[in-house]
Amino acid sequence: MTNSSAQIKTILIDSIFILLIANMFLVIAGYGVISILGSGFFAAVKGLRIVTLIAGFFWVLHKNGLKFNRLRRSGKFTFFMIVLVVSSAFYFGTDGVLYNLLNLLLGFLYILLSVNYLLRYGLEDLLSSFSIGVFFCFSFVVLAYFAFGGSLTNTNIYGETEDGAFVSNHYGWSASLVALAAVDIIKNFKLNLFTKFLLSSYLIILFFLLIISASRSGLLAVGMTTIFLLFKSNQVKPIVKFLIVGIPLVIFFNLKDVEDSAINFVIEKSQSQLGGKDDGRLESGEIMFEVFNNNPGYYLTGIGMFNTEYLERGNSILGKYHNSYLEILFGAGIIVFGVFLSFMVLRPFRVFWKVAHSSSLLFFPLLIIPFFESDLTPGQFLFFPWFGYMLILNAKDVKLKNRKQLT
Repeated sequence: MTNSSAQIKTILIDSIFILLIANMFLVIAGYGVISILGSGFFAAVKGLRIVTLIAGFFWVLHKNGLKFNRLRRSGKFTFFMIVLVVSSAFYFGTDGVLYNLLNLLLGFLYILLSVNYLLRYGLEDLLSSFSIGVFFCFSFVVLAYFAFGGSLTNTNIYGETEDGAFVSNHYGWSASLVALAAVDIIKNFKLNLFTKFLLSSYLIILFFLLIISASRSGLLAVGMTTIFLLFKSNQVKPIVKFLIVGIPLVIFFNLKDVEDSAINFVIEKSQSQLGGKDDGRLESGEIMFEVFNNNPGYYLTGIGMFNTEYLERGNSILGKYHNSYLEILFGAGIIVFGVFLSFMVLRPFRVFWKVAHSSSLLFFPLLIIPFFESDLTPGQFLFFPWFGYMLILNAKDVKLKNRKQLT
């Protein structure tokens, strides 16, 4: 095992870590419950999730205090939260703006404080522990696919699982995260031969589910991680590289000649959207950029977080951005968006590239998939893993020049 076994065990039983993972799981469970049991049961799960979030917030506040001292340039987080409120203040009367903004701020601050507390264990061990948490949480979605009638004989499940526990994108996103978390576990821990065999077999199922889900964001994320492993990481054993590259290729070549397969669907849908057709996200972006170009001041101030007034006026197909990054850009303006990118993209990428890739490979899925996610609140499917992972990569005591980490 490359990391400290005793330290990781300590992280896994730390109440702050357990509550963070519990919040992550309850969001996922909520999506499954509303699909299977309906809105009544969903309300109960949502209530439990809110209680868990609030309890977690006050518990970490008790354990950590209101401190970001283990995070690099912590002042930017305070600036980000304050300006989000200020930029949206004039729109508090608009339906949903104040409620959703408070939800976002509570969730963000909770994760920020939790990450700051957990970084006492060091970057490497915390990332390895985080991969374990993601592995088990999102395996729930993978198992739900088979529990509710999914089969490995399917060649394309896009749009065909709406009456199941989750929709096809959820299966694809979860499969990509669990697959890369499984690779993290294989390469970072000393496992017996049987456990390695089980995880390797599970990888085959995960890659197959990812492909038949036709989730282009999930496929792109795993593809970029594969390229990264091939050209960047010297610490990954050849057998692990072979599994990551070989398994998807075998599945791809088995499906590419099947007429209704997910492979052909992805190609056709991508060609259609590149031609400017059938893309509600692109349409929403075009509507908003036209509004901003006609009112250049909005580039500085934004139009308020969660304010969909202009999309409704423009008769947007989706009615929302369905892009978490654009939610920040259009909601709070370009300055806040730049700050957001600094701690959610730029710094995390640099730390991942130089140091963190040896402990965790979850960067690309958690960078790319939010481009296709709406509802930037703690109820978003990937809210907790996305913010949690990227904020971990903002650890202050990391030396990038010589790739050594201080703890």
